[in-house]
Amino acid sequence: MIFMVEKKSCQRCGKCCKECFNTVVVTYEDYDRFDDETKSYFMLVNPEDGIYEFIDPDSGNMLNECPFLEKIENESIYKCQIYDMRPNSCRNYYCK
Repeated sequence: MIFMVEKKSCQRCGKCCKECFNTVVVTYEDYDRFDDETKSYFMLVNPEDGIYEFIDPDSGNMLNECPFLEKIENESIYKCQIYDMRPNSCRNYYCK
């Protein structure tokens, strides 16, 4: 039996970025979409699985959350600064 799950429309709550990771799976296709500045925030930690950690490009320190999530001032919503080139793992996130 196959169950189809309808995807909710994005509520811009930022849950996908705040709760999921300080690491992200990035495919070669994803990485090729990134511009040089965006690439500087990723450090490959597991080449076999394409797992990257978010880092501060200036200090090299690991970040605890996605650096591309931006809270809209005076509102309870967020936006992704790299939405058009975000990794497939972000594109396919299922928000419950």
